[in-house]
Amino acid sequence: MPIPFIWKFLRSTCTFVLNLQTMILLTNKNKNQLILEVISYLLIFLFVYTAYSKLTDLKAFEAVIGQSPFIKRNSVFISILVPIMELVVSCMLLFNSSRMYGLWFSLLLLVVFTGYILYMILYMPNLPCSCGGVITRLGWKGHVIFNLISISFTLTAIYLESCFISGNKRISWIRYKH
Repeated sequence: MPIPFIWKFLRSTCTFVLNLQTMILLTNKNKNQLILEVISYLLIFLFVYTAYSKLTDLKAFEAVIGQSPFIKRNSVFISILVPIMELVVSCMLLFNSSRMYGLWFSLLLLVVFTGYILYMILYMPNLPCSCGGVITRLGWKGHVIFNLISISFTLTAIYLESCFISGNKRISWIRYKH
């Protein structure tokens, strides 16, 4: 059963994120801005790439997600909605004025996708991946790991963006005892 592995990986990912946030706190603003932009562009690449892969073979994407029992009824709508949402989020990430919203929607998409993948692992392990492109080759477990890493990067970017918006250089939601 993959659950112990997932929990162990999730715990080490959270530790990594907390260590990364501590490291970020100790660096200057220019490096933080660079990290934020790199993460944003990686998310843009991820969402544009997967949206393109899905849209170029829309019928296959629709057929695969149509095999899922809780999506079957709305597979046509969802097969169009998902790549459009990925492209909209990518556009939001491009501009400073909408980047925070784009990061939150990126997090939402990644969490929903990860929940869907975990459902597939637990209840329908033989269903093919409908993500498109190279990501399809990861398999379900590899995809969960990839998504958890993407979620940790997105959380880091949200933290950095919130520091830039507020002008605060200190971690406000993690308290250290002196």
